[in-house]
Amino acid sequence: PTAVSEPTGAVTPSLPTVEPALEAIVTSQPISASLPLSDIAPLDDVVFACTSVIDSAFLQFIGGMPDSGGVGFRCPNAEAVRTNGRLLRFEHGFMMDLENSPAVYVYYDANQEWERAVSDWRDGDPAKTGEFEPPAPFLFQPENKFGRLWADPWRQIALGFATTEQPASFSAVEQVFPAGALVGDETNGFIY
Repeated sequence: PTAVSEPTGAVTPSLPTVEPALEAIVTSQPISASLPLSDIAPLDDVVFACTSVIDSAFLQFIGGMPDSGGVGFRCPNAEAVRTNGRLLRFEHGFMMDLENSPAVYVYYDANQEWERAVSDWRDGDPAKTGEFEPPAPFLFQPENKFGRLWADPWRQIALGFATTEQPASFSAVEQVFPAGALVGDETNGFIY
């Protein structure tokens, strides 16, 4: 064990004195004055107000983000929207869509990146885009909105085949932030 010496004197903290930078001037007419930027002290803590509130579905998730990654998720662009969602898992990722939106979120396992793509598939179009034979009986060619996007050869390679025939439905909540969108699966408790 290392011996620790006792402090020998009392330490009294002192606060620095601050001289006022400007004196107030009272005039009957407004005046214009400017300070050089070098005279303005930087703020250590910034206080701000958001026009929208973070949805309760995301509070714990955002609260657990490190400051470096969570800054863009502190103030949402708009209120959260609740809707129905669908998720289709693939060998190497998944696709997710929200009701009444042409956008599909695509997640790639290999590089852990997201893509937001718009599918041009509409009701009445053929269910399958092309014919692709799955390499195993437990794999499936995706259909409809997901299948149209998957038909691009680079997505086929990156994702592989679907691992279920149909997407799983869930109750979704989506909220958009300056750093991106968060989608909560309220049925299963996941956040994407």
